[in-house]
Amino acid sequence: MKLDVNGLIIEHAYVSNKSDAQVIKNDAALHSLAQADALGIAEYFGLTIDPDVVYAGTDYSSVFDKYYYANKYPDLKNAFGYDGQKLLQHFVTNGIREGRQASEEFNVNYYKNRYADLKRAFGSDNAG
Repeated sequence: MKLDVNGLIIEHAYVSNKSDAQVIKNDAALHSLAQADALGIAEYFGLTIDPDVVYAGTDYSSVFDKYYYANKYPDLKNAFGYDGQKLLQHFVTNGIREGRQASEEFNVNYYKNRYADLKRAFGSDNAG
């Protein structure tokens, strides 16, 4: 049976090769390879990453909306306007710990309270 499905196989290392095995054990190297893979695939399909949702290499698009964040918190809107990079930096470095909500779809306090294991594991530490 023939299926009309695209596929992709990415091989970075061979466990039998000692130097490759060292790369596999290094989380930073694996993260770097994964980012390069993702960027290459995105480029192939003509996709772009909104720089206003990426901070220090992490994509916060599922929990961060600059317009929502600025409009919900007047102090931030007064300080940063709609500057996505500054708002995101605030969210990552301060807002998460303060329990601020940065997206209508995701509320960290609601999520933690709904799952007792998270509440036990992280307590009041929202940055966990």
